Amino acid sequence: MQMPEKDMADFEKVVLAGMTIMFDEKTFAIFKNGLVRADRPVPQRLAAESAGLVKMLEDRTKEKQQKDGKPVTGIPKQIIAPAAAMLLMEMGKFMTEAGIEQVTSEHVREATSLLMNALKAMFAGGQDKPEQPAQNAAPPAPAPGGLMQQPQPQGV
Repeated sequence: MQMPEKDMADFEKVVLAGMTIMFDEKTFAIFKNGLVRADRPVPQRLAAESAGLVKMLEDRTKEKQQKDGKPVTGIPKQIIAPAAAMLLMEMGKFMTEAGIEQVTSEHVREATSLLMNALKAMFAGGQDKPEQPAQNAAPPAPAPGGLMQQPQPQGV
């Protein structure tokens, strides 16, 4: 299924804005610190940092819309998941190229699943909110910097 032209333009803007934030001298250390943490598996690091970046993008988008006097809608909901997945892949590419960790396609696959669960929790806010939380749902994503805790196993 092809993405409508307007959504593709918004997708490109969000991904570019995310990469700009990720590599900005003021925020780069935050993301790098979260990505180099050896106390968490690679997929968790990628998912946490990607979710944190999307949260930063959402907050900045809303602030800009408010400042510009536009309706405050944030990032178009239909492009959040694909843009977040692309940013996750960019972070994985950075980790590999910087020699932090050799990120595999399995890491990306697992991280993407964790990321989607985190995004559902972050953006559920009233719309499509499940009546009961899922047993294995990921906790809401933290701000970048590696503050996300590994989920603890639940009782059997």
